[in-house]
Amino acid sequence: MSVRRDEHNDYELLSRFFSGECSSAEIQEIETRRLSDSAFDSMYCALEKLWGLNPPASTPPEFNVDRAWDKVNVRLEGVKIPSNTKSRPKPFTWIAVAAGFALLFGYFLWQPSNQGFQGHVLAQAEIVTDTLPDASVITLNKASEIEVNYQKGKRNVDLNGEAFFDVARDEERPFVISSGDIQVAVLGTSFTVKAIQGDSVVEVWVKSGKVKFYGTYAGSDSLILTPNQKGIFNKNKRTFRKLEDSNLNAVSWKTERLIFSNTRLAEVIPLLEQVYGRSIQFDQHSQENCQINADFENEPLEIVLEVIGQTFNLKVEERGDTLVLVGDGCP
Repeated sequence: MSVRRDEHNDYELLSRFFSGECSSAEIQEIETRRLSDSAFDSMYCALEKLWGLNPPASTPPEFNVDRAWDKVNVRLEGVKIPSNTKSRPKPFTWIAVAAGFALLFGYFLWQPSNQGFQGHVLAQAEIVTDTLPDASVITLNKASEIEVNYQKGKRNVDLNGEAFFDVARDEERPFVISSGDIQVAVLGTSFTVKAIQGDSVVEVWVKSGKVKFYGTYAGSDSLILTPNQKGIFNKNKRTFRKLEDSNLNAVSWKTERLIFSNTRLAEVIPLLEQVYGRSIQFDQHSQENCQINADFENEPLEIVLEVIGQTFNLKVEERGDTLVLVGDGCP
């Protein structure tokens, strides 16, 4: 990738400014160039938005780079902002800068004209939440990733894994999520999509608004889903199914809240495994029918299992990587 030297220098200058390392002369240079150079001012505003700063005009801002980096919870790769119109300002180019956050610059240099945005958002061992350039908010579950491709007239996202989307309404640019030959299209709504490579089904659950769930292959059926409805696509049979689903724990992996109302442990344990990423087993089948009423919010797994154990006189034993509930079960 070729990098223009003047752009490289501008990034380095601004990265040092937001890190509080600029001299008085450099600060004056920045103030002067913001008035005379619209491209430079756009770059400044983008970085200011990234860190949420309002630095003083005449003195270097007090800024902690390590603390600012902690605010970053996504990793974007291969981002570019193409431009095909000569009269528009030239797009900025990805480079490595001193402050160590170059991979995020393009994210906030989104311009909602005819220019576009491409990026890769990855969640590995942690849940990741971030805002796309159109103000849509995505939350990726662990071990999930998306490829983002915004161009004029379309907002396309390829998903592998599970994600919750709160889509900003834009009637001129539908928001389309793809997983293989299955797509979900919306104008503005909130919903979750579970499309894990290797799973036999793709699931869509709608919290608000309306969602179209369909295949791109010839002869595909389609579903229109509204709040508290779930659509399930069977990859092997290529069939769609709609269910009424007001499950309070549909996005518990995102909210970190678990609500159980006369819920059998046979349903509780798989959900705990999904949310906490641990293997949990019963010592006896009789334990599966125990019913619990509880509301957990931001509680560690140890506390949740302790409550379950005290309620049903069960002990938790760690056997290798598996947690085992031991006891006779319901009183």
